[in-house]
Amino acid sequence: MFGRRSTPLGRPGCSWARKHPPRQCRSLCIAATGSGSTAVWMTKGTARPVRQDTLRPIIFHGTGAVRRRCPTARREECLMSASIRESVLPLGVRDYRNLFFANMASFLGDQVVPVALAFAVLQVTGSASALGIVLLSRTVPMALFVLTGGVWADRLPRQLIMVGSDAVRFVSQGIFAALIFANHAPMWAMVVLQAVHGTATAFYRPASSGLLAQVLPRELRQRGVGLMYSMAGLTHVAGPAIAGVLLAVTSPAWALAIDAASFAVSAFLLTRVSPAERGPAKERQSFVRDLAEGWNEVISRSWLRSWILNFALFQFALLAVFWVLGPVVAKTSLGGGTAWAIMSASVGMGSLLGSLVAVRWHPKRPLVAVGGSLLLSPAVLLGLAAPAPVYALAGMSFLFGAVIAFADAIWESVMQNHVPERVLSRVIAYDYLGSTVLRPIGLAVVGSVAATITTQVTLVGASVLYLAVTLAALAMPITWTLSSHAPLQPEEAMASADLVETQPHVGPVSGTSHAAPALGERGR
Repeated sequence: MFGRRSTPLGRPGCSWARKHPPRQCRSLCIAATGSGSTAVWMTKGTARPVRQDTLRPIIFHGTGAVRRRCPTARREECLMSASIRESVLPLGVRDYRNLFFANMASFLGDQVVPVALAFAVLQVTGSASALGIVLLSRTVPMALFVLTGGVWADRLPRQLIMVGSDAVRFVSQGIFAALIFANHAPMWAMVVLQAVHGTATAFYRPASSGLLAQVLPRELRQRGVGLMYSMAGLTHVAGPAIAGVLLAVTSPAWALAIDAASFAVSAFLLTRVSPAERGPAKERQSFVRDLAEGWNEVISRSWLRSWILNFALFQFALLAVFWVLGPVVAKTSLGGGTAWAIMSASVGMGSLLGSLVAVRWHPKRPLVAVGGSLLLSPAVLLGLAAPAPVYALAGMSFLFGAVIAFADAIWESVMQNHVPERVLSRVIAYDYLGSTVLRPIGLAVVGSVAATITTQVTLVGASVLYLAVTLAALAMPITWTLSSHAPLQPEEAMASADLVETQPHVGPVSGTSHAAPALGERGR
């Protein structure tokens, strides 16, 4: 009953039950059945359901349980009670908790790198052009190989791919740091090492999002994704600050070495993940067929097609325009760099709030919530077109960041709940590629467009274009009919059946992404 694979979705409760006398051995396990949840008390190898009205006050706790009288259940049935806030429920699942901290380690290291890498390359070469080439060598492979990473994440254990990616990045960044320490870093070596790093990241991302769906029941996935985005927002703020301190007291090489060490920590934590079984493996087919199968899953769902297109235009019409023309307006009309720094910081703080809202609020019509929130995003461009006072633009930038983070978190949880697990990583890879493919084009052309038709017209035109596209997506019937729940997938049904086995099996219970990307990096 309490084996490694027999209770994959309720492991924390079952682990707690094994450590207590038989009389108290009543652990709550969650089985995803149909569109809701069924709570099952495990007592001496038997199972009996708990009434739905008693489910809410009985929740996970990662290391133990608090005996507390539940208002709708007998005291002896409340060993697993509400000891932590609902918003952090996923952290009570040991596998998710280790996945969360693994991603935190690697995210924090990666947020230290942009500042440190720039000074490291300039220290060796003294050339801004060389810095641009090194940065490009890291980002291009991420776009080129993300689909390949999605295919292999659906073929092999996702945990294995993530550990391998961390190992590769540990080696590449470690060698890079050693070369900077030695003050002997040939240009070709820096380009190759960053290309290897970018390729490994392309494999990590689809696997991370797919693994999150394996370690959490669907009822907790939106909270889990929201917590990941909240953590990513914190590292996005803390990373550059840490890099600044390191550069002030040491050399860029130490910052790169810390980034390498973060991947070692991440890999160690990921080895402690025991994800739920993915169901019987299908017959292996060619790489091209696997790629085509993922593409068919995308184009066969109108909501996927329309919203990926929407996010691509968001990158092209809003993000590119904001990051290129925002500094221009700040310099010409708002007093210079201070105004832009305030706006940029406001975006980061807003992203943290948006991800926290996604943790707490679970809309029944998630695509309506995504589209409705994105309708607010052009406000900051219209404010720049006026231009509005700095304090007003700071508020609009805060709203802009909150909308991006909220929409990202809700969208990812929708994909995890409505896309079959066997193709989830490939679909996420297509989403990432489709959402970001227009970004470099927008960054390249927006300056020329603004010089031709003026900055104000460009800002207003981009806002109107995106509002029209979003309203069209909201007008689709599927946007209003797609619910936050989805039919149980076959592999989840098998896991639910395991939860009510009557023969106990005592074995070790071990456990550790989505990798949630930095703001604006993956999609919206």
